[in-house]
Amino acid sequence: MEKVYIKEKKKCSTMDKYLKPEFVYLPINNINYSKGDYIYKNTLITNNIYSPISGYFMGTVYKYINGIKTKCMIIENDYKEKYKMINYIFDKDIFIDSLKINNLIDEYDNYDIKYLVINAIDIEPYIFSKRVYINNTTNDILDIINNLINKLSISKAIISIVDNSLYNNLNNYIGT
Repeated sequence: MEKVYIKEKKKCSTMDKYLKPEFVYLPINNINYSKGDYIYKNTLITNNIYSPISGYFMGTVYKYINGIKTKCMIIENDYKEKYKMINYIFDKDIFIDSLKINNLIDEYDNYDIKYLVINAIDIEPYIFSKRVYINNTTNDILDIINNLINKLSISKAIISIVDNSLYNNLNNYIGT
C-alpha cells in the first residue's frame, strides 16, 4: 500500500445509530407473508422496497404516505439485525453491462477491467459520510473488493482516501 499525504486535515466524527423503532411500516401492493413469518433485514419486500430491520410480520394497516392512503405491512422489530445468507451467482457479463449502463466504464474500452478505483474522498467540507462508513464497515468493504478482484481478474485496486486514521484502519485489514 502506498501512502500519499494531503495537506488539509479534518477531524472525523462518529456516526450514531439512534433510530430503533418498535414497529416499521412498509408500503406494499401484494403480500407474500403470513402473520408471524420471520423477515430478515434487507429482504426484498416488493418493488425495490427492502426491510430495514429483521423481525416478525404482524399484519397490514393503512397509513397516509404523501397524503395518499396506502396499504402497509407491519414488521415488529426483534433488534437482532439478522441477515439471510444468500449465495448469489456472479455473472461477469451482467456486472460489466450494469457498469456500462451507469456510465462507470468507458465506452471505447474492450471491457477487460484492469484496475478498480474506489473514491472514498468526501467532497463536502463538513460532511464525512464516506469516512465514517468506511471506518464502520472496513472488513465488509475489503471483502467486496477482494471478491471483485477475484471474479473480474483485476490486477490492481486503488482506494483514494484523505484521512490518516482511515489509512491506518484500512492498512490494519489489508492482507487479511
